[in-house]
Amino acid sequence: MIFPCHLKELFAYVLPIFHTLGFRKTLLNCYNETIQGKDMEFFERQMVLLDSLLRADKPVIGSVLSKQCSLSLKTIKKEIDDMNDYLCHVGFRIVSKTGSGYEVEVLDSQKYETFKQQAINRFQRNQFFKDHQLERVHFIIRQLLSNRGNIYIEDLAQGCYVSASIINRDMRLVHQKLAEYNLQLKNKTKKGLVLQGDEWDKRLALIAEHRIYRRFILNNYDVDEYDFRKLFLTDSNGYNQAYHILREALNNEEGYLLPYYALPKIVYMIILSVTRQHFDDDLMKTAARFDFVKQGTSYFLAQRIYQHLSEELDVFYSPIAVSTLAAYLRSFRIIKYSRFEDFTNAQQIKDTVTEFLEFFNTFIDLSEYDLNQVFKDLCCAFASLLSRLVIGVHPDEYQIARVRNDGLLGADYCLILYLFLKQKGYDVQVLDTLEFYYLFMAFARLEAGPAKRKILVVSRNGYYYAKDLCAKFERSMEIEDFAFEPREYLELKSLNLNDYQMIATDIDELGAEYNLPAMPVYYWRTRQELNWFVDNLRKLDRDHQPLLLHPSDLILVEKTCSQSSFEQLLYQSLPLSEQQKQAFLTEVNLRSSLLSPVRKNQLLIQKGLRDVVGVDFVRVFIFVKPFKYGDGQVKTAVVYNIKDNQMQKLRMVSRMITKLLHHPELFTVDDPELYYELLYKMELE
Repeated sequence: MIFPCHLKELFAYVLPIFHTLGFRKTLLNCYNETIQGKDMEFFERQMVLLDSLLRADKPVIGSVLSKQCSLSLKTIKKEIDDMNDYLCHVGFRIVSKTGSGYEVEVLDSQKYETFKQQAINRFQRNQFFKDHQLERVHFIIRQLLSNRGNIYIEDLAQGCYVSASIINRDMRLVHQKLAEYNLQLKNKTKKGLVLQGDEWDKRLALIAEHRIYRRFILNNYDVDEYDFRKLFLTDSNGYNQAYHILREALNNEEGYLLPYYALPKIVYMIILSVTRQHFDDDLMKTAARFDFVKQGTSYFLAQRIYQHLSEELDVFYSPIAVSTLAAYLRSFRIIKYSRFEDFTNAQQIKDTVTEFLEFFNTFIDLSEYDLNQVFKDLCCAFASLLSRLVIGVHPDEYQIARVRNDGLLGADYCLILYLFLKQKGYDVQVLDTLEFYYLFMAFARLEAGPAKRKILVVSRNGYYYAKDLCAKFERSMEIEDFAFEPREYLELKSLNLNDYQMIATDIDELGAEYNLPAMPVYYWRTRQELNWFVDNLRKLDRDHQPLLLHPSDLILVEKTCSQSSFEQLLYQSLPLSEQQKQAFLTEVNLRSSLLSPVRKNQLLIQKGLRDVVGVDFVRVFIFVKPFKYGDGQVKTAVVYNIKDNQMQKLRMVSRMITKLLHHPELFTVDDPELYYELLYKMELE
């Protein structure tokens, strides 16, 4: 709906006055009190017609307008006549010039320029709606969350300038998004669309939608969004005041830590408790929901915040507002292990962590790891997770996309945690394990046993010469990070070479006679080459990993592919027996990707959480033409398995695939040969 220019100016003048009287009344009432007068609703065909004429620098003939709007010349004339009665109030009208066509005649240049810019911005925005379903979906959700009257499919179609059939197709995704917040949408006779659910869940959804709104629509003022904007004090200094009160309260609370990204969310929760106070009765005020923080630090902190808020902004707050804010603060609080014993259920959490580590050990052998610090970090992370689960606070996709950029290994371990929590009966979503992501990445960087990497030394001159070399290496290098182990040539048959980080030898034929794992092998023939080896070993990056991907593992698919044909191609390419292929693909199907909610780079990743085939392999499929797979498009597919889930190789493959996820060129290369070269070069970097 487009309002006359003078009403828009009236908003800009009146709203600050209302804010000085107390922002609660302003936000709840000023919209209804000030919007009076003449307005007009433009339909899609009228918007197309207006956009063509407002942008034109010369008259536009009727036949051109007819094609652009898909209307007859007679209908074009009728639409212009209908609009002119209103357009005169905003500074112009549309006139017909004989022999030239239709053009704009300006009556008031100031009003005309204001309306022109507003109309063009609005048309561009609705063009965006028409081409991007996800943005339409979020617009619809915001309308449903903030609208206080009846709302119908036809209203939404008109707001997005699309047909009702398109909106009906969008509604499937709307239902899915709302279900993430335990909200349901009902279409009731004579009442239109009715949003049902706990007021608490609606506030959580509003906070998530506000971030999306600010990100995409920040520069476009739209009256259709006014009900939504006013809930967050968008046009006042109320946000800044609430933010200042929150920061001051936190500064005065020694030892109370919150992540920076959570501060705006907490401010918005404070604001919503005021602007939606009349919905407090719809909150589920159960002891288990909010009262679990009644005597904690978070509760007293929430009390002080509201006391300062009422003094500065002259607003009333209720006991339920304090409890809800305290619970929200608690859900984001960073807990350190020194304060962990203060929790009433500390022992229960410790027992749960112990059970999880036993479950985790069935995927990764933990016997050689020092898990003391890991155990403490897990206890604190579990305490935070349980606080969030009580009140249903889940991470949003934006936050997930920002932090999850270190590879797949942490994501896989989060999935293992998710499986454990579901077995324990927790009502948890897979993305709730996000808080554990960096914790698992830190664990993945732990070295088994002492902080040393074992280097195998084998020489033509036998065991004792190799032993003498090891002693010289240790004396000359004085580096505790490496442990040198001498071995006789024939002993290699009985050794598990995967236990070593690298091999140093003067035997050229070693690689040919033994099927060495993917690991560095340093050869020397002269004393100079041996010294070169020692010098380079000193410089060796602690995080260096051997290469695993080879050119033969890259498969270019030039023909058009489908999901079924890809699965058949994958089945044929796996270096496994028929029984192993079935076992591997069954395990892959049980694994849900944590990357899928935010993956927009057409990359498909397939692996199992368990090694069920006992074979190392990596296959990278590069498709000349993307194809549909599930709900997305696939341009590159990575399929891999690591024998015994060996940590070193898992980390290496994880980093390689991370490069695929974030490489700036990978998904813009059209030439198949360049694509192939880029992928291999990238893996070598």
